[in-house]
Amino acid sequence: MVRFIPWLRDPIDTRELDTLSSLDEIVQARIDGAITRRQLIRRAGQIGIAAPVVGVMLHMSSDMAAGAPSGGREATLRRMRGQEVVPVTGPTAPAGTKIEGGTLVTSTIEEPDTLHPWITQLVTTYDVMYGVGGGLMVYDSTQTLQPTLAVEMTVSDDGLVYTF
Repeated sequence: MVRFIPWLRDPIDTRELDTLSSLDEIVQARIDGAITRRQLIRRAGQIGIAAPVVGVMLHMSSDMAAGAPSGGREATLRRMRGQEVVPVTGPTAPAGTKIEGGTLVTSTIEEPDTLHPWITQLVTTYDVMYGVGGGLMVYDSTQTLQPTLAVEMTVSDDGLVYTF
């Protein structure tokens, strides 16, 4: 059983990774801040966990498997440890000239099996559907809903009606 609320643990040394012998232990160590994403992937591979399952493990440990981690997890662990969060004082976007419009050309190594996102069995279909039909909101690495296509959201007082 995995606890999703972290219990702070000291980082596990690379030489001690072999003490983690099950999927639950590896995910729990990541949630507790004892191992890095890279260590999770390395140890999972060492004990024979398939790559798609590793993606699920990253998502379970609040690391976005399909995108870059938001940094929220590390900020939460710093707060729990009593460390000060360093404010950003410099630029947060890469330098350059913003270009509007245009065409983005991309490819995959195989054909999608369907364009129905609920019945697909291929990662390729997920990749295509995610690019074409993104959701209104997604969870970030702290499991907090963040808007993607939605600009704002309100919830009725009875909690039954969500308006985007």
